[in-house]
Amino acid sequence: KGAESLGFRGQLTLDFPIAESQSDITDNTVKRLAWKGDMAETDFEYIRNNMAATLEALDLSATTLTDLPTRALAFYSSMGLSDNTTLKEVVLPDGLKTIGNSAFAMCKALNKLDVPSTVTMLGRWILEGSSLLSFTIPEGLTTLSESTFYGSNITEIRIPTTITEIPNYCFSGCGNLERIYLHDGIISMGKSAFIECFSLERFTIPKGVTVLSQDLFASCRGLREVYLHENITKMESSVFENCKSLTFCSLSGAGQNILPNNLTEIGTKCFYSTPLKQMNMRSTKITAIPEYAFYTCENLKEITLPSGLQTIGTYALSGCPFTYIELPATLTHIDNYAFLSCNDLYSVTCNAITPPTLGTNYPFTAGKVQYLSVPSGYVDTYKSSDWNKHFTTIR
Repeated sequence: KGAESLGFRGQLTLDFPIAESQSDITDNTVKRLAWKGDMAETDFEYIRNNMAATLEALDLSATTLTDLPTRALAFYSSMGLSDNTTLKEVVLPDGLKTIGNSAFAMCKALNKLDVPSTVTMLGRWILEGSSLLSFTIPEGLTTLSESTFYGSNITEIRIPTTITEIPNYCFSGCGNLERIYLHDGIISMGKSAFIECFSLERFTIPKGVTVLSQDLFASCRGLREVYLHENITKMESSVFENCKSLTFCSLSGAGQNILPNNLTEIGTKCFYSTPLKQMNMRSTKITAIPEYAFYTCENLKEITLPSGLQTIGTYALSGCPFTYIELPATLTHIDNYAFLSCNDLYSVTCNAITPPTLGTNYPFTAGKVQYLSVPSGYVDTYKSSDWNKHFTTIR
């Protein structure tokens, strides 16, 4: 309808061609477009299929939209579309309540998105593959969806106090995310919530979070420091797997890596292939070091095991370079390959009166460890057990 003036919320001074229906659009090559009144899913489909090559700015502030449809401005190859490299700015209407799944996916030029404070629901994958670097979550929004920001390029984000849960995969694959501002009212962070956030360097666990979920920070290769608190009771499997820069994972204020006293469990591959140099678990309530927990932690030269530890699993500490380890009196079993390839291991102290049972396949290194120290009066007990196969001297 010609070039009526519709202020792009004051952001642009140029007039926008205004459409109220597809029939109003006489030129599919315009760079700027404003829509007024009702807008259906088919109208978004028209824009995607016919205007994507040139459209740079889309003003929806005068529409009656309350729900932005799923894939409204998405450009997936599975939809028969190429990545969009032209659309730079979108203004959404006041009164909008929901942003649907994949709403702006693969918008490779998007650098400005005005989200109104009326939005109460964000869908999944809303910015997957988009170039947008900053996103403001409206104050008052209470719920994020699984995978909300999956695969986006945002560099920082602030979580409002009205949100108490970070769902599964919420920031998964956000490779450019450097800073996330959280608050202590957050009570859960779901599975893989920050997996492959390569640019994260520091993270403080909110005090309301008691469980670190599976794969929470897996493959965050730039993550160097994680600050824990005493309320944490469980670390699930692969929480820090392949965090190739992680050297500090500890209670805040600790001068060394000390895990929380109330921690009862760490999962399989929890610290798999991290560069930790030291770890102290003595005061935790952990009873089992599960399989692959510290596998190939090639810098781990010092480890203090939990005082109530009962079992050490398959490959749990395999490939670690410590020269000495002390096993607690509560230990009952060491599984196959638990200390395989710990080639620097020279001396072991086992405080258990009854020799813990050993797996049949290389519970220690392939060759014999030089020294085993045991409780006074129990040298012969250990010499007559399977432990004698794995040590040169028992004393």
